[in-house]
Amino acid sequence: MDGEPVNATSGITVSGDGAHIVVARDSAGNTASAAFLIDTTSPLISHVVSPATPDGTHGWYKTAPTVTFNCSDNLSGVYRCLVDGGASNHVTLGDSGSTRTISGTATDNAANTSHDSVMVTMVDSTAPATPTFSGITSGGTYSFGAVPASSAISCSSSDLLSGLTVAGCVVTGYSSAVGTHTLTATATDNAGNTSLANLTYTVVKADPTITWNQPGPIVYGTALSATQLNATASVPGTFVYNPAAGAILQAGVQTLSVTFTPTDTADYNPATKTVSLTVNKATPTITWNQPAAIVYGTALSATQLNATASVPGTFVYNPPEGTVLQAGTRTLATTFTPTDTTDYTTATKSVTLTVNKANPVVTWNLPATMLFGTPLSSTQLNATAKVPGAFLYSPPAGTVLQPGPQPISLTFTPNDTANYNVYSTSKTINVGSSQPCLSTTLSSPLTIKSGTAYCIQAGGLVKGSVTVQSGGSLFMTGGTISGSLTSTGATALSFCGASLNSTVSISGTTGPVRIGGPGGSGCAGVKVASSLTLKSNTGGISVVGNTLSGTVLATGNTHGLFFSANKVSGSVTFDTNSGGVTFTNNTVTSFVSISNSTGGFVFSGNSISGKVTLKNNS
Repeated sequence: MDGEPVNATSGITVSGDGAHIVVARDSAGNTASAAFLIDTTSPLISHVVSPATPDGTHGWYKTAPTVTFNCSDNLSGVYRCLVDGGASNHVTLGDSGSTRTISGTATDNAANTSHDSVMVTMVDSTAPATPTFSGITSGGTYSFGAVPASSAISCSSSDLLSGLTVAGCVVTGYSSAVGTHTLTATATDNAGNTSLANLTYTVVKADPTITWNQPGPIVYGTALSATQLNATASVPGTFVYNPAAGAILQAGVQTLSVTFTPTDTADYNPATKTVSLTVNKATPTITWNQPAAIVYGTALSATQLNATASVPGTFVYNPPEGTVLQAGTRTLATTFTPTDTTDYTTATKSVTLTVNKANPVVTWNLPATMLFGTPLSSTQLNATAKVPGAFLYSPPAGTVLQPGPQPISLTFTPNDTANYNVYSTSKTINVGSSQPCLSTTLSSPLTIKSGTAYCIQAGGLVKGSVTVQSGGSLFMTGGTISGSLTSTGATALSFCGASLNSTVSISGTTGPVRIGGPGGSGCAGVKVASSLTLKSNTGGISVVGNTLSGTVLATGNTHGLFFSANKVSGSVTFDTNSGGVTFTNNTVTSFVSISNSTGGFVFSGNSISGKVTLKNNS
């Protein structure tokens, strides 16, 4: 076997890889030979990947890799060399997002096998989707300055396998200058595959924006100025206005225009704009000072109707010249019509005119004197007026005035109080006696007859009695009466600072009876040495501040009895007096009895030593 002798009678075993030749020789010397090939060794298998390493980025293949298995066998030879599951010794891998293991098997002719495998990383050979633009229009035309900002322009794409890079889609080629421009969008995936898209757009010159608000109305005569010619533009440049500054426009709605030339004429067009301006008619200035006040009855004249205007024209007044206005604050109005009615409006103005009430003309011829005891009458109250109205005198008619200078006031109220003032005045009349006052001694009794006003003054002394007859009057401003005083029906009696040294009986007096007076009145207290009787006097009685040494009796008197601040040594009896009784601040050393008083009763502040009886007083 294989050239080496082997003794074998029943058979031999051939072993060992390789080719073997067995020659059998029988005893006859006949030979027979056989050749044997033994192969127990596995074939060799290896692989090649092309490209050998990922040709993309981030560990990706962007070219589809081919895996090739190479097989060899030095004995029986290669029977087949295949990719597992394939029909050849190579395979080209498609896209995949994961790592794959590729295996191959080598089989020799002796059926020995060998295996090999290789791991192939991710494969993405497909470019991203064609990019699309946003933020700009393909083929669009944009005015200079209105081109979308580069930051506002973007592109988008997608990649379903390796995905887009962080940058994703990038736009290049941006320009905002006047002209035609092309943008390029580039999308790149993580394997390094790219796709492109282009977009063309045009930038043209921009029209500047002119801002010019409608000017506020002006008045005729106002020259155009920056107040009206105040346009502004969105870019630097110069303005030319028509009409120009300084022009004075006619009244009406006028058109103002402006032409704007930009400084940058390469990128901006010239622009124009117009606005309307209302020129109102001017109102003439009327000068009309407040007229001085007039008195009712004064007719309107050029003294009051004296308005002037800033332009020529005519005035119409209301009320017109010659009108007599009622008293009060009146309105004078004028309407001025300018000669130039195209550019000026009519104008009006009013002023107020004070029409003072007129003072009525009153004539009052008051006599200088009158007799004491004579009531006031039309002899004294004799005023007349030139307009109708009512006269009110104080004191009124019928009043008997006290002796001496006495005021008389007059108030005249015209019927037409709207236009005439109430007229007031005061005059003085001297109330005196029929003859000079007695200032010496009269040793005989004295009788004062009707119509006689008798006066006794300081230094005067009547040693006898005094009788005042009906219609007579007596006043004393001092002096003394030694005898009794009896007065019956006198027109008035007044005693101031006098001494009455005997009984005093006064009855039926039609006018006032005054005995003494309060401090400051000018009528000093009286001393009555004996009784004082006051009976049935009808003109009112005032007994104040006196020293009364006898009894006091007052009965049946009307028009009031005022008894105050007296010192009375005797008793006081008042009965049935009307018109009000006042008994205050008196000092009485005996009893006081006051009864049946009507018309009001006041009793206070008195010092009374005796019994006080107050009965039925009201």
